[in-house]
Amino acid sequence: MTTIIRSIGILVMRRVSLMDKRSISMRTVLRNIGMIVVAMVMVTVGVRVVMRNIVGVTMGVRVVVRSIMVVVVAVASTSVAVTMSMKLMERVNAMDEGWVSMMMVGERMYHVKRACFCFWF
Repeated sequence: MTTIIRSIGILVMRRVSLMDKRSISMRTVLRNIGMIVVAMVMVTVGVRVVMRNIVGVTMGVRVVVRSIMVVVVAVASTSVAVTMSMKLMERVNAMDEGWVSMMMVGERMYHVKRACFCFWF
């Protein structure tokens, strides 16, 4: 998972390095990618701790709790990824160089979100 995130981060940084370096720094891109990972880890760990603390859990309750966990993690990761993509695209819009497409940044962020989602489920 770390290798996937790192390689996608490097791809994003290569695109960003072609852009105006004052608008988006490499640290900003890595911090935004890190926000997705941290949010997903926090939600997953929190739900797992709750599941472990429930005493005498039957199989039916476990299935319900697991399905709730899947929904919570999916919503959290998607919302963080969308917010981050919007921020990056706003900065790309503010740049002078018209040959840098918003789609490139959005496409990279989609791959990050998809890689995170596939890892957790």
